[in-house]
Amino acid sequence: MAKIISININREYAGAVERTVEALDRMEDDVRDCMVAPATTGKWKKWSDKQPIGTEFNFTEEMLRNTGDVHVDLLCGLMDKMVEVRKNMKS
Repeated sequence: MAKIISININREYAGAVERTVEALDRMEDDVRDCMVAPATTGKWKKWSDKQPIGTEFNFTEEMLRNTGDVHVDLLCGLMDKMVEVRKNMKS
């Protein structure tokens, strides 16, 4: 006798995976934001202190990867792993 697989279970599973991928997208943004504080209070403090209050600056990922700060480097590694997991979940 053939085994019956509920289509609803597959939709539920696909929805759970999709929500997880979306959460990883948001987490990547949060981790990227977390990289800025150690960079601007550590290796880039002199530069940061010279910026007028209210200055907006768009840090690129490349800039953050090149701070030389061990904690920012750890966060970059976390980001890389999150990107890898998200890509594998999408495929």
